[in-house]
Amino acid sequence: MRYIYRVLIFLTIYLFITFPVFPNEEKEPYYIGISAGAGMIWNESTIPYFPNNSLCGSYGNGEDISWFAGLIGGYEIMPKFLFIEGRLSYDYRPASLSGESQCSEVLDPEKDEYVPFIREHNFDAQIAVFALALNAKLKPLSSLPLYFRAGIDIAEPFFSSEFTNTEKIKSPLSVRYENGTFQQTVGEGEIQSQTNLGLLAGAEWKVRLNENISLLPGVEYRYGLNSVMKESDWKNSLLRFTVSLAYNPGGKEKPDYEFEYKNRYDDMDEPAPVRDPIIALIKPEPVEIRETIVTRAYPILPYVFFDSASHDMKDIYLPGGDVDEFSENNLPNETLDIYYSIIDIIGSRMKENPEAVLTINGVTDGEELPEREDRLNLAGQRARNFAGLIANRWDIDRDRFIINKSDKPNLPTSTEYSEGFDENRRLELYSDNPRLLAPVIHSRFLEYTPLEKPLELKIDIKEPKHVRNYELRLRYNDEMVKKVSGEGAPETLTIPSDYQLEKIITDAAEKNKPLEAELTVYHQDGGMEISSELINITKNRDNFEIGRLNLIVFDFDRSLISDFNTKMINDFVRSAIKNNSKVNITGSTDRLGEYRYNMRLSLDRAINVRDYIKSINPDVEVDKVSGTGPDKLLYDNTLPEGRFYCRTVLIEVKTPIE
Repeated sequence: MRYIYRVLIFLTIYLFITFPVFPNEEKEPYYIGISAGAGMIWNESTIPYFPNNSLCGSYGNGEDISWFAGLIGGYEIMPKFLFIEGRLSYDYRPASLSGESQCSEVLDPEKDEYVPFIREHNFDAQIAVFALALNAKLKPLSSLPLYFRAGIDIAEPFFSSEFTNTEKIKSPLSVRYENGTFQQTVGEGEIQSQTNLGLLAGAEWKVRLNENISLLPGVEYRYGLNSVMKESDWKNSLLRFTVSLAYNPGGKEKPDYEFEYKNRYDDMDEPAPVRDPIIALIKPEPVEIRETIVTRAYPILPYVFFDSASHDMKDIYLPGGDVDEFSENNLPNETLDIYYSIIDIIGSRMKENPEAVLTINGVTDGEELPEREDRLNLAGQRARNFAGLIANRWDIDRDRFIINKSDKPNLPTSTEYSEGFDENRRLELYSDNPRLLAPVIHSRFLEYTPLEKPLELKIDIKEPKHVRNYELRLRYNDEMVKKVSGEGAPETLTIPSDYQLEKIITDAAEKNKPLEAELTVYHQDGGMEISSELINITKNRDNFEIGRLNLIVFDFDRSLISDFNTKMINDFVRSAIKNNSKVNITGSTDRLGEYRYNMRLSLDRAINVRDYIKSINPDVEVDKVSGTGPDKLLYDNTLPEGRFYCRTVLIEVKTPIE
């Protein structure tokens, strides 16, 4: 019955703490939630090795893992400063103690003489208590959601308190216990425990998940005041990490600061109060970027794709500008942008090579029109339209175009996938003159790669207590590209690296332009200040140059090297690979198909390319051959051309700069 009475008392205290005594109409001053934690427990004891006999010695100290889980409730005494909090929990507090005794002698049968009797003792206790923690919580800094708490811990062994006390012979090993073994139990059962008291101290950080719910990770230390057992001195102390989830059931939790937001230019009857500046400056570190000399071959995908049942060229392929101003050297260093210029690339090359002939095979997906004859007419019209665009724009004789048509491609993509239909509605381009469809080469251009670390800005603020909130804008070319905002006075702001930021930094490096960081700080009294600084970019040039070739026209589900690709490899090996070069070969796939199969397919593609390179030049040093499958999609896989350009092998050659 005493346990029942204690539980009722604890529940009464807990309910008193959890719910408000004096309601406040302005806001709800209480919260409830759940809490859990785990950490180390240190047990200090003088429990004798043998029950009721301390002549042979006692157990000392031991440590173990302790954990708890329970409910919390709190009440706000002084707004945003002082709280009272209670926690009711199931608390597991084990003990593992050991020691060694040598307090008697025993007859050694082997020596026929008495020798010291040395025994190892082990005390294991499984204690689960009903714990009530009462804390006062302080929030000393208004600008930080950091709380310190201190209080008392009351633990009642309501659930279990069992122990096992064993001993084991260490010497002499010729002696056995009566049970015929080296080990026996000298005591077990329920511990004669009592209500245990301890002092608590801790700290926690408040992370607001929304207006009603907060997450509070923290750490706490418990110092034991009295013994766990009645007969022996046994105290325990704990250090553990905690996490709580708190919920305000009565309404939205008020923020740590309160103000009515207005646009600073609206309804201003008079200027904001003038004060000495509270911002010193932003201190940006230079952004580091790697500068590499690159020569890259951009292969031309010899396919052009159409919408279903249409023979009109997609707008993306239609060229603009004057043909007299076209030059492959002016094309961007982007694979798809180069591919979309295919009409001007082929047209200019046919102009330079008057004897070259282009074969255009128009193809359908085999289903986009009901009748086969209609589909063949559609395929032929697609080919004629493409040839007409080149002929008219570049003044090419139409006799230099050979027009073919077929219902399906020679190497179709499987229509088991819906994407297969998109890929099969196409033109297939061929030529006996390798120049017409040769890769576009960009020689020895500079490539910039931002180092993989976030952009950090240090903020120096003279009077942080006067800062209400802030907003940081990152600008480039007078346009805002990133924005970060928050409460209080920041010391350091971190802008994570992503694709957009890397592209901006790369562009700034190429054009030798800085970024601009602009910080706006809003005062507690309604004023504001703006500070800005330039962020310079430092370039670190690699001591090697890179040559890259992406082989394409690995058709769907194929890894064999086409004749077209072997010609590209031959040219690349002769021009790009030197005696001191190191080669990495990486195969990849698109997203279609089963993952494991694609991983193997990408590796097979890379291995076939390596073997072919070795057959040309056995002395080539190949550092790495790998397959990434669909893990690193190089291009947009919603586009048929994007998927084809992912079915590739990248040959990357690093050659030291002498």
